[in-house]
Amino acid sequence: MKAEDVIPELLSHLQEKGFRRSMHQPSGGSLELTGPLIVEGREPIECKLSVDRRFRVPPRITLLSIPESLQPVSPHLGPNGELCYAAKGTYVVDIHNPVNQTLAFISLAEKVLNSVLNGEMEADLAEEFYSFWGSELCFSDIESSQTGKLQVFSHSPDDNHSRAAFILTDDIEKTARKLNSWSGRHEKIDAPVYSISTRAEPRPSLKTWPPSTISELLIWQRTLDGNVSAKILKRLREAYQSEARACLFVISSPRFRYGFLVTMPDSSDRKSPRDRTGIKHLYSLKVLPIALIRIDDTYLIERNTPDTQSLANLDIAVVGCGTIGGFFAELAVKAGAGTGTGRLSLVDPEILEPSNLGRHRLGFADLFQSKAKALQGELERVMPSASIRAIPNDIRDVELEKADIIVDLTGDESLGYWIADRFQDKCPILSVWVEGPGIATRTLLKRPGKGACFRCLCDVNREGYLKSVEEDFGEVFAGHGCEGLYVPFPATVSIQAACLGIEAITDWADASLLPSLRTRITNPGYTKSTNDCSPIHKENCPACCT
Repeated sequence: MKAEDVIPELLSHLQEKGFRRSMHQPSGGSLELTGPLIVEGREPIECKLSVDRRFRVPPRITLLSIPESLQPVSPHLGPNGELCYAAKGTYVVDIHNPVNQTLAFISLAEKVLNSVLNGEMEADLAEEFYSFWGSELCFSDIESSQTGKLQVFSHSPDDNHSRAAFILTDDIEKTARKLNSWSGRHEKIDAPVYSISTRAEPRPSLKTWPPSTISELLIWQRTLDGNVSAKILKRLREAYQSEARACLFVISSPRFRYGFLVTMPDSSDRKSPRDRTGIKHLYSLKVLPIALIRIDDTYLIERNTPDTQSLANLDIAVVGCGTIGGFFAELAVKAGAGTGTGRLSLVDPEILEPSNLGRHRLGFADLFQSKAKALQGELERVMPSASIRAIPNDIRDVELEKADIIVDLTGDESLGYWIADRFQDKCPILSVWVEGPGIATRTLLKRPGKGACFRCLCDVNREGYLKSVEEDFGEVFAGHGCEGLYVPFPATVSIQAACLGIEAITDWADASLLPSLRTRITNPGYTKSTNDCSPIHKENCPACCT
């Protein structure tokens, strides 16, 4: 049955609840009605009900008259009276039973509104703070948790589809790299920025909201933290006496930062220096609430690596920018590689050829360019603030003495021997490769002085031990003559190898003592032979026993 076919039945049920169709229906895909929300012990509250005719989203419910007890702000109630009764991700829209589903949403809205009216959800105001705190945006690129000197920029977009915003930073050089990746105009603003810390979580005032003057803002702040209001007045007096045209305040609470801009009168309209010792003239200054949106590296990385140690502050050398290396490097950057005091080095002497395009992270625009340099450029667009260097040379001609870990993604067995021999006692080595014609992916972590190296594993594999699969897969090649031979497997296998490698390196960074040898079967036609384990080194291994 089509969604449109059940609307008459839905209207019948809604009419029984007291809803009626609005005289003027919107031109879009919604059905608009007005009617009562029933709450316990109170008169029904009139609302507007907007129902999606395709039943893809819950109905929108807006109170047409907001009870005085819910003014000026109330949890789960927007400034225009829209009631937030179901958070995204907490409900399932049943497309096979849209009528009962719609009625159930209305019942849920009545339950939430009843709780709000009874004062049972006021604690949610702290969670919803930004829903009430201004629409002006300020991107916060602040890494330090300590109060320090901050600089603010303005961003003006080139088109009408983006919003103007401020950008706040404690590292101008790093933030400049991010700004240069955005289209638009960026201008440094010579306005003092004051950062104030508090242990109080912000929540909207239930009296006057949002604050439009310093007087209203100070009254609100005194209910949260009296010390903060005193600090605001002190800094505001400094800004007023400095002839600044405006100043920006950043309040750092335990969970997030929020801010507000204070505009100053023209110099000719300000009190004389002799009269500026008082504070009454500051109370009428206008306040513009600003929502701070975090874009600092720490926040972006923590979103990708929750509850685990990131790859920030590490010197990581990636050897091989091929089909696995490109995807691995991007995932590594998003996990923090190259951020903080860390650096990501990309080592590969080859150029990107047409035969690489089918399963490489790079594309046509990078043809015949150095893989290492092209990948560096791509990753700097992904994370402009990361420290990434391209080394378009053979690893055997490169000095990497300071690396915290070396990641071998070449799949070249002979080169793997050399890396094992050269670095086995200097730093951990993570080897990542695809087994045979794409039947499995494997990783091996060799710590200095501990466990088997890549050469150990290759030797015991030839003896029939620690193999990836039970079956014999042989050697499979494809291509156009000897100069173009390659092992055929899809790019999805390369991505799976990169993912397994990221799991291994983040576990290492997190000091997790998990198995050093890991295997993931990518072809269901094969049977896994070796469970994840930590093999010991092979006696008399020429690479790690010398």
